[in-house]
Order: sequence, then structure tokens, then C-alpha cells
Amino acid sequence: IFITSIELSYSRIYSFVSCTFGYATALGLDLTKFAADYAAASAQVTSDASQGDKAGVDSTPSLFINDRRYEGPAHPKYIGMWIDEEVAVNR
Repeated sequence: IFITSIELSYSRIYSFVSCTFGYATALGLDLTKFAADYAAASAQVTSDASQGDKAGVDSTPSLFINDRRYEGPAHPKYIGMWIDEEVAVNR
């Protein structure tokens, strides 16, 4: 989950984590392994969020190809045209 420019209160974070672990319990997951995996993912999530901030990501989804952000219409036709242009320019 990617959250930007929102100050979450401790109670909202606690509620989110409780809900997440509630789903894991309902699904019958191994909670010890789930908790370890959840904690291990924290560094990657922080790194990804920082990288997104540096790249100017302000919403999701955001599309980047060859380190360039696509800001055109979110229609496959136009995205495809942009990809074709990137391929032609970078041959």
C-alpha cells in the first residue's frame, strides 16, 4: 500500500495492522511466519516509497519506462504509442 501526504494517527495505523492480521487469521495463515514476513517487508516498503517520492510519484498507478514518467491518457492505445516511440528512440 502506497500512502503519500497523509498523516496517519497511531490509532489508524494500529487499526490497519489489526485488520491485516485479522485477515491472515481468517485465512488460516501461519501467524508466526506472517508476522515475520510482514516485519521483513517494512524496509522494502520504505525504500519503495522513498524512491517514488524522489521520482515525483504523487498518485497510483504511475507508469515509468526508461526512467521517464508517462503522463498521457490512460488508454492502452496511447500507452502503446508511447512505448513504440521509446523503443524507436532508444535502439
